[in-house]
Amino acid sequence: MSDPVLRVYDSILDMLSSVENPTPLLRLNRVTGFKHAKVYAKLEWYNPFGAVKDRVAANLLRDAEERGVQIENLVEPTSGNTGMGLAMLSNAKGYKFTATLSLAIPAEKRAALRVFGANLVELADELCPMPGAPEGAMARAEKMGAEPGWHELNQYKNPANPDAHMRTTGPKYGGRPRGR
Repeated sequence: MSDPVLRVYDSILDMLSSVENPTPLLRLNRVTGFKHAKVYAKLEWYNPFGAVKDRVAANLLRDAEERGVQIENLVEPTSGNTGMGLAMLSNAKGYKFTATLSLAIPAEKRAALRVFGANLVELADELCPMPGAPEGAMARAEKMGAEPGWHELNQYKNPANPDAHMRTTGPKYGGRPRGR
């Protein structure tokens, strides 16, 4: 049985941030320029895949599932961390995931995506292509996502992306960090 207090989890999905398993906050005591303020840092490396983008990936999938989207083959353009989160979450949930990305992305990141179960469509485009570039990762994902049996979450236009942060990054707790 998962126990966030002991940091023991039965599934990678149980590690996602929630009220029961909050991302730790750390008070920064010597922050220049904040003499009369208490400043806290949110330790995002405690997220299952080590990035704030884990929240985005989880919320994009949650939103699609709640809307009843049938996910057989998921495709998403990525330059890294959101793709990592989607690859690992897709793997844990049994979804097939394809990342469209630039060959300019470091080989280590591409290798990690493969290790976590992603199929890669590697393109000779800019690292952060302009939306609408016909040869780019975004355009390829959009084209693949329109095919039968495929779905693109579209992290760049999907309202579930910023909603992830409204839900889990900085929800209001009475103006104080929890446990204080």
